[in-house]
Amino acid sequence: MNKKSILFPLLFSCSILLKAQQPFEILNKWGEQQPIQKIYLQLDSDNYMAGETVQFKAYLTRDFLPDTTNSTMYVELFDGKKLITKATYPVLSSSATGSISLPDSITTGYYTIRSFSKGMLSQKEDYFFFHKIYVSGIEARQTAVSNDSIQLSFFPEGGSLVSDLNTTVAFKATDKNGTAVDIIGNLYNSKDEDMVYLSCLHDGMGMFDFKPQIGEKYYVKLKTNLPNKRYYLPEIQPKGIVLNIINDPNGTLFEIKQKPGDASFEAAYMVGQMQHHVAFKKEFSTKDVILKGMINTKNLPS
Repeated sequence: MNKKSILFPLLFSCSILLKAQQPFEILNKWGEQQPIQKIYLQLDSDNYMAGETVQFKAYLTRDFLPDTTNSTMYVELFDGKKLITKATYPVLSSSATGSISLPDSITTGYYTIRSFSKGMLSQKEDYFFFHKIYVSGIEARQTAVSNDSIQLSFFPEGGSLVSDLNTTVAFKATDKNGTAVDIIGNLYNSKDEDMVYLSCLHDGMGMFDFKPQIGEKYYVKLKTNLPNKRYYLPEIQPKGIVLNIINDPNGTLFEIKQKPGDASFEAAYMVGQMQHHVAFKKEFSTKDVILKGMINTKNLPS
């Protein structure tokens, strides 16, 4: 949240359904009917002592412009999922100033600040402001991180695991407080056969490639502490489209993999959107099993 960025969810729609209305038309109408509201908190620091006060200034936008529709905003402080304190602040001319008092009894560790306006409650929490701070306080008793407290999430690139299509799967490991945990482990199939070794690249995150098969249940076991605990991957889908994205100095390379002979799952369009506004669009006229190309990001806004 500390820099401007652009996010490109890539939408694939069935050729039959798109005859009525093209996806970029749907997105533009969606943006007109429900403009995205955003909030950003500029903090005076990222590191604090117990008992200190977090000072901030907030900026609210709506559809990329100063938001004058909200008169109230909320700021909350969390320890993992536990709410420590919350406060309400008035918004004047699309901005606000305020502070959060850190308790003297707070323990050393990372904490999360969450902020949103009343108008943002109709949106998903993904649009809320989140920011981690580090607080030096009372030293908590140090205990080894066990597998029981590790949360391991899987994110197949393109959205789903589709049988017989090689897929990149990203993963993220955190403890019960949401702090990144570095892990190593292996991917297994339902026959308990070792398939892929996996380890973190940074901040508890990493990725691996494999080709899932329908009817299989895949799981990951870690090599530390409780080695018998299983973290299961999402269910394998018999149909679908797999998307791979590769960064390139000239833009962004993409590769789309699909199964032949299924008209309901042929890639018809690729649409890049930012807060419900179409940033780019591409139509696919061929029905090849593998589609490749480049998204020219040099012409896109920051």
